[in-house]
Amino acid sequence: MDELRDLRRKLRQRLHPTPPAGFLPPAPGAAEPADQPPSMFDLPAPVMPAGDPATQPAAPVSDSFLPPAPAAARQQQAADAFLPAAAAAPVTAASSRDWPAAWQAQVVSTSWGDCLRLQPPPDAYGPDPATLATAVTARSSTAPVVALDLETCGLRDAPLFLIGLAQVTTTSVELELWLARQLAEEPAALAAALPRLRAARQLLTFNGLTFDWPFLRQRAQHFRTKLPRPPHVDVLPACRQTWGQGRRGCRLVELECRILDRRRPGDDVPGAEIPATYEQFVASGDVNLLRPVLEHNARDLLTTLELFSRLPA
Repeated sequence: MDELRDLRRKLRQRLHPTPPAGFLPPAPGAAEPADQPPSMFDLPAPVMPAGDPATQPAAPVSDSFLPPAPAAARQQQAADAFLPAAAAAPVTAASSRDWPAAWQAQVVSTSWGDCLRLQPPPDAYGPDPATLATAVTARSSTAPVVALDLETCGLRDAPLFLIGLAQVTTTSVELELWLARQLAEEPAALAAALPRLRAARQLLTFNGLTFDWPFLRQRAQHFRTKLPRPPHVDVLPACRQTWGQGRRGCRLVELECRILDRRRPGDDVPGAEIPATYEQFVASGDVNLLRPVLEHNARDLLTTLELFSRLPA
């Protein structure tokens, strides 16, 4: 029995070790020694600014799976804090390196921090924008039509780093790529893209009902932010019914080649390699590493729009 008591005592000591002297805060009313600085327990609590929850500081973000939004932001969508485009600061060499001038890169500020807005010229990655806009608006009875395509760091429970949008007006197509230059900027990219999604009267995706929209919803829930619910058309099922051969031959790049008679360039990045490419970009800051990924996203958006315009009514 004595041995058993001794074993239990040692086990309790291992699980609940006695804190070293000075670890615990002083008892209430006890004076600090004159030769020691005030204890951390005596420092005043930080004062949170009053007013709109958007002014509350965001929770710190890690380099992998990001923490949820602070409680104050639960009653407000992060998109409400999106600053007007006039407040966006132009990119400098210090904040991004060698972005193409034609992409009109801008650093955009939100209540969650900064992200990068890129606007690649659509005519460099697809058909004539005016012709495409006419075809899409003729096929759709609502406007504006917005195409969505995500680039992520994995298939499940992983951050996203790029929200690609293509907004169709009556006369043209405008591309907007919201980029998190590091994983800490993911919530800012989401906050910046939300106003565009909320303004959409019809959302177009390719496999978006299965992947893009559930993934975006999961990330929005992670940051305690609600997504809008625009009418959503996933082009993939209709493409399978119209041009497919069962489940084969209906990948986006295959349909682009067979139906649109357009082939991707040799430097196009396969989807499976995109997470590793982004990781290399974050580690090195080399814009040239990420540029093929951004061009891949722009082509995916424009191809989705063009396939939609070619579907039978």
